[in-house]
Amino acid sequence: MTTKIQEPFKFLKYSEGAEKWHKSFEKMCSEILHVEHRNDVVIRIDGAGGDDGIDVLVKEPDDNTSIYQCKFYTDKFHKEKIASSFLTAYKNNDNFKQWVLVIPKTLTNSERIWWDEFTQEHDDKGIKFKIWDEDKIVFLLKKNRLYDSYFLSENDLKERKSSEDMIAAWREERNVFEETSFYLNAYDSFKRNNILFVSGQSQSGKTSIARNICCSIVEEDEHLIVLPLTLNKFKDYYNSFEIKRIYLFDNVFGEREVEEKKINELDEEMIFHLQKAMRAGSKVIITSRDYIFKEVRYRERLTSYYDKFPDIFDKQHIIDVDLEGYSQIERKNILLKHVNASRMMEQKKLILKINSNKIIQLGEFTPELIRRLVDDRLNKDIEFNWSSIESFFKNPISYLINLFNDLDEDKKTALLLMLLNEGQLPTLLNEEFLKDKIEIIQRNIGSSRIIDALTNIPSSLIRREIVGSQKVWKFHHPSIEEALIEKLMHDIKMNDRQIELFLNVADFRTLIDNITVDPSNEKRIYISKELWGIMSKRLFGTIGNTKFNYDILEDSYIFRKEDLARFFAVQTNKKFLEWFNDEYSDSPQVWKDLVSKSIFNQLHSIGSYNLAYRLDELGFLPLDVKREIIANIEEVARGTFDLTFFKEEDMKKFIGEEKVFELLRYYKQEGIALAEAEMDGLFNDDIDLSGDLEETLDSHFASWHTSVEELRDKLSEEGLLESDLDCEFEDLFDQVEEWKDEIIQNHETETEEEHGLRDEMLTEVVRRAMHISSESELVQLLKELIDKMVTDLYYSYEDAVLYVAQVLNSEELQGHSVIINLKKALIQYVENNAHDNI
Repeated sequence: MTTKIQEPFKFLKYSEGAEKWHKSFEKMCSEILHVEHRNDVVIRIDGAGGDDGIDVLVKEPDDNTSIYQCKFYTDKFHKEKIASSFLTAYKNNDNFKQWVLVIPKTLTNSERIWWDEFTQEHDDKGIKFKIWDEDKIVFLLKKNRLYDSYFLSENDLKERKSSEDMIAAWREERNVFEETSFYLNAYDSFKRNNILFVSGQSQSGKTSIARNICCSIVEEDEHLIVLPLTLNKFKDYYNSFEIKRIYLFDNVFGEREVEEKKINELDEEMIFHLQKAMRAGSKVIITSRDYIFKEVRYRERLTSYYDKFPDIFDKQHIIDVDLEGYSQIERKNILLKHVNASRMMEQKKLILKINSNKIIQLGEFTPELIRRLVDDRLNKDIEFNWSSIESFFKNPISYLINLFNDLDEDKKTALLLMLLNEGQLPTLLNEEFLKDKIEIIQRNIGSSRIIDALTNIPSSLIRREIVGSQKVWKFHHPSIEEALIEKLMHDIKMNDRQIELFLNVADFRTLIDNITVDPSNEKRIYISKELWGIMSKRLFGTIGNTKFNYDILEDSYIFRKEDLARFFAVQTNKKFLEWFNDEYSDSPQVWKDLVSKSIFNQLHSIGSYNLAYRLDELGFLPLDVKREIIANIEEVARGTFDLTFFKEEDMKKFIGEEKVFELLRYYKQEGIALAEAEMDGLFNDDIDLSGDLEETLDSHFASWHTSVEELRDKLSEEGLLESDLDCEFEDLFDQVEEWKDEIIQNHETETEEEHGLRDEMLTEVVRRAMHISSESELVQLLKELIDKMVTDLYYSYEDAVLYVAQVLNSEELQGHSVIINLKKALIQYVENNAHDNI
């Protein structure tokens, strides 16, 4: 149980009893004085036989003696007893110079007035009076590092020790941590708000930012405890006697995908207590992968809390870490810090430094891959030439898989057990904990061998961490767990036990993309009927043995629902759908949730429609749901230029020939207008104007052109194409060609004007450079030119620098001193601005 910071002595009185604390309080005072007066004589008096008005005596040089009287009063201020204690001390002790009342309470105004009057009354005795109240005692306890030993329970002390050990481990990694702009912005935001949400791509450094912020904040306030938790553990640690903590929720909603149970754990009571803890002095850091955060942040469950808990749900607390946002200097510093701190051979270090500019330009550059690159336990398959280094970044999973293959069977089993236990294992294992999981893996191995294996797996793959108060083994990074799942998928044999293991550890996306119940599909993992139950529950996420969690379908991110519908439509067969319909009594609700309420404003390639067709053929689709879907199809067809209603046979059959002909009559009247609206949208798209523009435009409008032709042919086939309407189609095609010609002509004109303006800018720079000898002034001149090309001509910095370099290197300008000076200045500009790819 944790204890309360505010009024700690009053809390101890009620929780442990006043009688016990009379003596403990005297001991506390004595301990403070021993530290404060380490060069003086400090004596605590046992009052059992009468203490002569002395609890603690302090003798300083020159016979300067002080008496400390300890009164454990937390509520009532016993004036008579205080006065009596002083008079007893004065009567029975000679030559003391100071009398100090130590009392663990904050005095009221009337009590303070009495104390002042009391000390004035005895002013003639030559005694100096002082009072140590609660604030003074707490200050001295904290100053001398004694507070925790009195006010923290055994569990609190363990928690603080765990925090100190954890921070010490994190600090060992700070020598390779680069304080990027993302880190500095996150740190500043956290200091202002006491809460931070770090969102970012996989391997972008979110967790490192969070941990290093914890290290920095704890350095500033050593009384803070860092407590990494999962949402479901928060209630176990929070209570009304809150001590100051930094709550760290890493990958709060799931490591690789949204974990619905974690969303459900974020209830109103928990958020209320989290906000209460913050207002009592605690702090909160939350991390999440960006795609997971985007999936959950606008869910109704969370949005309903936004106004109620403004301390927590404020978009200003969010820092988005974007890998592309790391500057070239930051990337190079990340690389060089890891290289210099590594234990690699000097030759390998030199090769990486020589290739550093190439490495930091790679689109696959991440801090996590740099960590692996410089670790000899992970880079043994890299030959350390550029081709091999580049291959490592392009195919990082294959290098991890090779490493997994080299592990012995016990280590492989230990890693599989971690997968089966949500990516972690407690450091203390027993046979009962392992029983069910060992049965799935089908390996005869005991807990002692698993512990040995975990201890000997390279720390680059897994490491010990603290979650709450429990020490666990976790994967060093979620991407290592993902690589292991991919290895498991590739190694899988047509064996139900191995496939069952895969079903139990793979995430939603991996399952959706790689499994089927169709035995003829050789490109996917075939799931036999014996495993259909496990497969179904893993795809949906279950809350019981047979009942599915429909909240997931209703509230989950729309694309996951669509993917699930497409899977049922494409990767299952009639036998499976019949089995599912019979197996689960709530299957009608599942079908309804999957096929209705599609928010996609299109008809083609929509899984929910495809599934609806199949269910309708089997008689599993209720009539009211079918009518709802047909109404939705009609709404989309009338509002967009989407011809799927007559192009796809399944949809034609589903809505019926009568509805198809009704929509064609509508398109006879409105088809040209819908096609024009679609065309306007295409013209407003961002079109790549580089290369062959005519070919680009033809390709851009090809699909639209084909659809318009198909509509005209269909109307003609159904006897709905009159001569006037046919002319409108021709006019529409002519209009598109005119607009395409206009785009090409305007682009050619703009290009000529742009080139003229660009050349004028550079000519002016050369003219001015002829009168400048200072390299720094030339650098500034080039900076002004490049900035102007960026703002006025919309060049990227890299393209602007490349153009200037090409001109300065052109053959006709060589030999001129001003050009030589400008080239030197351009090199200096590039170095100053970290354009290392130039």
